[in-house]
Amino acid sequence: MSERMSIWDIYSQYIRRLPASDRAALIAMIADGMIHDVPSDPPTRLTIEEIESLSQEERDKIDPQEYVIALRDEWDEPPRAFR
Repeated sequence: MSERMSIWDIYSQYIRRLPASDRAALIAMIADGMIHDVPSDPPTRLTIEEIESLSQEERDKIDPQEYVIALRDEWDEPPRAFR
Protein backbone atom coordinates (compact mmCIF):
# COMPACT_ATOMS: atom_id res chain seq x y z
CA MET A 1 0.00 0.00 0.00
CA SER A 2 1.38 3.40 -0.97
CA GLU A 3 1.80 6.15 1.57
CA ARG A 4 -0.63 9.03 1.32
CA MET A 5 0.95 12.30 0.16
CA SER A 6 0.68 15.28 2.46
CA ILE A 7 -0.93 18.47 1.25
CA TRP A 8 2.47 20.15 1.40
CA ASP A 9 3.98 17.43 -0.82
CA ILE A 10 1.20 17.83 -3.37
CA TYR A 11 1.65 21.59 -3.35
CA SER A 12 5.42 21.57 -3.59
CA GLN A 13 5.63 18.85 -6.23
CA TYR A 14 2.72 19.80 -8.46
CA ILE A 15 0.82 22.97 -7.68
CA ARG A 16 3.62 25.45 -7.00
CA ARG A 17 5.03 24.84 -10.48
CA LEU A 18 1.78 25.68 -12.25
CA PRO A 19 1.33 29.07 -13.91
CA ALA A 20 -0.47 31.62 -11.75
CA SER A 21 -3.59 31.41 -13.90
CA ASP A 22 -3.82 27.64 -13.36
CA ARG A 23 -3.29 28.02 -9.61
CA ALA A 24 -6.06 30.63 -9.51
CA ALA A 25 -8.36 28.28 -11.45
CA LEU A 26 -7.53 25.50 -8.99
CA ILE A 27 -8.38 27.75 -6.04
CA ALA A 28 -11.72 28.59 -7.68
CA MET A 29 -12.45 24.90 -8.27
CA ILE A 30 -11.65 24.03 -4.66
CA ALA A 31 -13.75 26.92 -3.31
CA ASP A 32 -16.64 25.99 -5.58
CA GLY A 33 -16.45 22.41 -4.37
CA MET A 34 -16.60 23.58 -0.77
CA ILE A 35 -19.63 25.78 -1.42
CA HIS A 36 -21.56 23.14 -3.31
CA ASP A 37 -21.32 19.96 -1.29
CA VAL A 38 -21.47 17.22 -3.86
CA PRO A 39 -23.27 14.13 -2.59
CA SER A 40 -21.54 10.83 -3.24
CA ASP A 41 -24.53 9.74 -5.32
CA PRO A 42 -25.74 12.69 -7.38
CA PRO A 43 -29.51 12.94 -7.74
CA THR A 44 -31.00 11.30 -10.79
CA ARG A 45 -31.78 13.82 -13.51
CA LEU A 46 -35.12 13.62 -15.24
CA THR A 47 -35.59 13.88 -18.98
CA ILE A 48 -38.39 15.93 -20.50
CA GLU A 49 -40.25 12.71 -21.27
CA GLU A 50 -39.97 11.59 -17.65
CA ILE A 51 -41.22 14.95 -16.39
CA GLU A 52 -44.17 14.82 -18.77
CA SER A 53 -45.12 11.39 -17.39
CA LEU A 54 -45.19 12.63 -13.78
CA SER A 55 -48.46 13.39 -12.08
CA GLN A 56 -49.31 17.04 -11.40
CA GLU A 57 -48.58 16.46 -7.71
CA GLU A 58 -45.11 15.14 -8.49
CA ARG A 59 -44.44 18.00 -10.95
CA ASP A 60 -45.36 20.53 -8.28
CA LYS A 61 -42.43 19.25 -6.20
CA ILE A 62 -39.93 20.19 -8.95
CA ASP A 63 -39.00 23.88 -8.93
CA PRO A 64 -38.74 24.92 -12.60
CA GLN A 65 -36.24 27.69 -11.85
CA GLU A 66 -33.97 25.32 -9.91
CA TYR A 67 -34.16 22.85 -12.80
CA VAL A 68 -33.15 25.53 -15.34
CA ILE A 69 -30.33 26.77 -13.08
CA ALA A 70 -28.98 23.22 -12.77
CA LEU A 71 -29.04 22.80 -16.55
CA ARG A 72 -27.25 26.11 -17.08
CA ASP A 73 -24.62 25.23 -14.47
CA GLU A 74 -23.74 22.18 -16.55
CA TRP A 75 -22.81 24.45 -19.46
CA ASP A 76 -19.89 25.79 -17.41
CA GLU A 77 -18.59 22.36 -16.45
CA PRO A 78 -15.87 20.75 -18.58
CA PRO A 79 -16.75 17.44 -20.23
CA ARG A 80 -16.33 14.46 -17.88
CA ALA A 81 -13.26 13.32 -19.87
CA PHE A 82 -11.44 16.49 -18.72
CA ARG A 83 -12.39 16.42 -15.02
